[in-house]
Amino acid sequence: MLGDMELLASLWLAVVASGVAVFFLGFVSHVVLPFHHGDWKKLPDEEGFIQAVRGMGLKPGNYAFPFQRKGEAAKDPAYVELLKSGPLGTISVWPGFAMGKSLALTLAWNLVTTFFIAYLASITLQRGDEFVRVFQVVGTAGVLAHSFAQMPNLIWYHGSTGHKVASVIDGVLFGLATGAIFGGLWPG
Repeated sequence: MLGDMELLASLWLAVVASGVAVFFLGFVSHVVLPFHHGDWKKLPDEEGFIQAVRGMGLKPGNYAFPFQRKGEAAKDPAYVELLKSGPLGTISVWPGFAMGKSLALTLAWNLVTTFFIAYLASITLQRGDEFVRVFQVVGTAGVLAHSFAQMPNLIWYHGSTGHKVASVIDGVLFGLATGAIFGGLWPG
């Protein structure tokens, strides 16, 4: 086990480089390239909607409409009619917009994710493994972590098909970049 921990410790540069690379690739994908520009749509009466939500006095949090009923309440004809007639959806009310905090937390999340990929690599691979083998294992773990982990949310919250495809492509690119960086920095 000590050998695994020593290998994991030697991967700190690959963890940091990969976490930062994924952060910047995400920026390029979402801000520079057009892949995610259609992820969100403008409300037809944005100002009226904002005023209506403001008038409700909603505290920050996630809300669903209509709110999900359980048990016998789910069979109530009025509730069933609400589901049939729609609209159905969710709304997230934020406490404010903190770009710096969100960017910092995203970077931290990328580093944590990459640390766990490094841990997996340290118990799967050995020092001196070839680039291709490291790329194969780490790249696969990276694709799983960055692409497939978010798929249930994309399915349940009904993002557009374009958003789903772009998110999967992002995850594949993030995973391949992680695999390439680890392959290049793998200890001999």
